[in-house]
Amino acid sequence: MTSTLARQPIVHFLVLGAALFVVRSPTAAVREPIDRTIVVGETRAGNRDVSAWIQEEVLVREALARGLEKDPVVDRRIAIALKFSGGDGDELRASLLRTDPVVRRRLAQSMRFALENSTEVAEPDAAAIDLHLAERARQRSHLELYSFEILTFAKDAATGREASSRRIQDALRRLRSGKPPAAVDSDSLALPPTVAMTRDRIAAYYGPSFAEALGGLTEGSWSGPLASVHGLHVVRVRERQRAPALPAPMAREQAIVDLIAARRAEALDEATRDLVARYDVRRIEDSP
Repeated sequence: MTSTLARQPIVHFLVLGAALFVVRSPTAAVREPIDRTIVVGETRAGNRDVSAWIQEEVLVREALARGLEKDPVVDRRIAIALKFSGGDGDELRASLLRTDPVVRRRLAQSMRFALENSTEVAEPDAAAIDLHLAERARQRSHLELYSFEILTFAKDAATGREASSRRIQDALRRLRSGKPPAAVDSDSLALPPTVAMTRDRIAAYYGPSFAEALGGLTEGSWSGPLASVHGLHVVRVRERQRAPALPAPMAREQAIVDLIAARRAEALDEATRDLVARYDVRRIEDSP
């Protein structure tokens, strides 16, 4: 399985990306002391969420301490600024490294790459792969397209439950004997008698329990009563088009790639939180 996975293009892409980063930043070790005190207020963070700004500030400081500013994107951005500036080049460069939004985003990204590159995740076991495949199958089920005929019998306090039940049973007998839906007494909705909807849309319009019940019906047969937010129904599923799925071997290989990517993202989030936790963050109230 591992050798087959290694031949997948997406794996080649991930490995190449990691290799390119390693060439640019082999160790990402701290080279300079870091000021780990951050004073922040709403004004300093601008329109952004303060927590997001703090995280970016931590990543920027950690990147600068590791020399990750030696980057073609950062160099190009600073070169453009220096070209149109008459001030001191070193002073302007130092300022841009801390304040320019494009440079800050690039430095934060480089630090995330460094953290990710230093994080190892285990290959998922068979149980995790099977669970992932089951979840993907469940997600695909919501994309199934149902073409069905439906007759509605509205809930009416004046007729009572028994009367509605008699109407529905009479309708089912007539439909199953070959009578067309137009010849059956029902309370129509503002929908054509035959509709085509995905399972998600069915759940949104008729309710989740109706969508679940519809999924268990046999194609070609009139069934009911099925309850929805609009009343009681008799339904005939004419066709069910399932969402396409990958062949089993490819699906398992894709599951491995998905799970490893998710684990790497989770490990990256945890490593970033650990970095932020090392800082003394002091929040101040901005003046009105």
